[in-house]
Amino acid sequence: MTACTKGSETPSCLHDTGWTGDAGFNFKTENFACDATPIDGDFLLDEATLAVPSGIASTATAVAAFQDARSQWNAAASVFDIKYSGGNINPGVLANDNSHHVFMTNGYESDPDTEEPVAGTWAIATLHPTGSSLGEDCDLELFTHKGNADGTVSGNDWTDQTTPTSTTMYMGLIINHELGHCAGFKENSVASSVMNYATGGTGDPMPSLATVDEDALVRLYGP
Repeated sequence: MTACTKGSETPSCLHDTGWTGDAGFNFKTENFACDATPIDGDFLLDEATLAVPSGIASTATAVAAFQDARSQWNAAASVFDIKYSGGNINPGVLANDNSHHVFMTNGYESDPDTEEPVAGTWAIATLHPTGSSLGEDCDLELFTHKGNADGTVSGNDWTDQTTPTSTTMYMGLIINHELGHCAGFKENSVASSVMNYATGGTGDPMPSLATVDEDALVRLYGP
């Protein structure tokens, strides 16, 4: 596999889905544009919506949670330079507009076919296609509510506290995981990975990227 290198003349690179660096680690299967992934992108935060949950004290603490998450990825590989470029004066939208939005939806994720609430969702990352590649636009949508297994809906108990209580979710932890999707990773079954299916929950502090996460970044993008 040819690593995805900034400035490369190669327009896209293929994930090495046969990598056996750690069984259970999953790359997304699509091509990513080498120079267009959000590894060096400006993220616009719709600060007003992110501060809606009662556990988020202010727009400033919402921004701090994002800054905490992005610093994890920026420290993991020299090619990364995820940036916060200020508050977004327009509401965040899931649109392919070459801008990376982070925003809170007052509602829950619903199944596109049944419109029923999806159980357990705190946030989703949406990568918009550009030609045959993905990655020029990655939007992070957080939710005030989530579906439950019995079909009911309940509130997501967000917090801006880096040491949350047993019933609250640190916003930065969720953003950290979703930025991994922007980088090109799926959920996986590696226990130590921030992309593990069960990584992070209510009461958990921000995890550091594991060695396997950092190795995967280098495998995909180069050192």
